Amino acid sequence: MTPKEAIRNIISNTCRIDGAYYYAARKSGMGENEMNLLYTLDDGKEHSQHQLSTELMIPKTTINTVVKGLVEKGLITLRENGKEKMLSLTPKGKEETAILMRPIYEAEERAMKRTLEMYDESFVAAFAYLSDALCDEIGKIGQN
Repeated sequence: MTPKEAIRNIISNTCRIDGAYYYAARKSGMGENEMNLLYTLDDGKEHSQHQLSTELMIPKTTINTVVKGLVEKGLITLRENGKEKMLSLTPKGKEETAILMRPIYEAEERAMKRTLEMYDESFVAAFAYLSDALCDEIGKIGQN
């Protein structure tokens, strides 16, 4: 397989994964960005809006809209920390997110178990490395 064929295969499969999460969000009655935000906040840590925008590659204006809706629903809290707006799940948000995410987490666990039966955990590190390298190289486009 050539490098071009390999990257096309990986990108195609990454799009399929994104589509699966989009489908899961719709089945749960959530928007994709809403689910991505709740999924990320479900790690129990506080995150800044800037960090979420950067990590999830969601425009700041979209993050602001999603955050506003989730605050109105009582699912997240918004705390000012200097220039940063820090987000975390409320107790209600933790409870509802656990219910919404349970089928997704269970599916992820089954998929990872199946994958680790065939491949060792180094594929996770390799995929992360490729992601970083690809973002770095694409970020250099037009910087001459």
